Amino acid sequence: MKYVVAIVMIPFMVIIKGRAQSFEPLTIRYQSISSTHVASADREAFEDQDRKYLNWVDVNVRYPLWLKNGGLILPEYSYKAFGQSFEQWPQVETEPLTAQLHRLSFKGVFPLNRKWNLLGIGVMSQGLNDGVGFNIDNNFYRFGVGFLINKDSVNLIGASVVFVSEVGLPIPVFIYKGASKSGKWLFNLEAPQLSIVEYNLVRNDTRIRFEQRLDNDRISFSSNVEDTADSYNYTHLNVSMGISQRLFGPVYANGSVGISPLNVLSLYDLDNEVIETIRFDIRPTFSFSLYVSVNPNDRK
Repeated sequence: MKYVVAIVMIPFMVIIKGRAQSFEPLTIRYQSISSTHVASADREAFEDQDRKYLNWVDVNVRYPLWLKNGGLILPEYSYKAFGQSFEQWPQVETEPLTAQLHRLSFKGVFPLNRKWNLLGIGVMSQGLNDGVGFNIDNNFYRFGVGFLINKDSVNLIGASVVFVSEVGLPIPVFIYKGASKSGKWLFNLEAPQLSIVEYNLVRNDTRIRFEQRLDNDRISFSSNVEDTADSYNYTHLNVSMGISQRLFGPVYANGSVGISPLNVLSLYDLDNEVIETIRFDIRPTFSFSLYVSVNPNDRK
């Protein structure tokens, strides 16, 4: 098994050759939020409501494609499976229960000179509540442009603006990828969507891992009732800290605990207008993940 992993990792070692950056081509993650009460809602029918649980599993796979001019196309496929249960969901809307989401994204890095790079982003996703069939009309898209600067031999810094059709707004994104000179600190920031900071401990086998993760996922309903929601949006901000332990080669296991300071369920109509916003209390979270981390300073 170790030899298979080593062969698959060769392209990723080429990506970050000469840089102390980490790269995660595969992540499998489980997250759980315990029972929580509705803090506030736009309609009284949703206020006296308890969500008994919310769990999801997400899988992310990335693989680089090099261009002749030194540019890079990075496709990424993400899959999420949600499960949740409510104490007494009002009959005026379809209850959001089991759901699945597929997301395909492409990031392109196109060098302009030895220092500056143009960044392009394209994303397509479709989330489906239980019982809903695939339909291209349920797709949502994101498009963005930005820049990356080769700050030095270790770090990349940049920014982009991404239009998110789910919320109908452009979102600024700050980018920082790299490491400290010692290689102890690893940074992978695409804030506000995702920020990962790791500190290597014993022989780089054990890491302290901090994550800030903002999930914004649109799920389509199946409803035969007129004048009800057509889709709903999960918005979760999770801040966590945990320990990652190397299992073998570049494969790590991580266990983390955290909180969800932003935990919102929004219902949308056919015109992509919000018809209901449900805000849940802050709750503790738990997550467990397996991930592949490639780093040229992390030899084993």
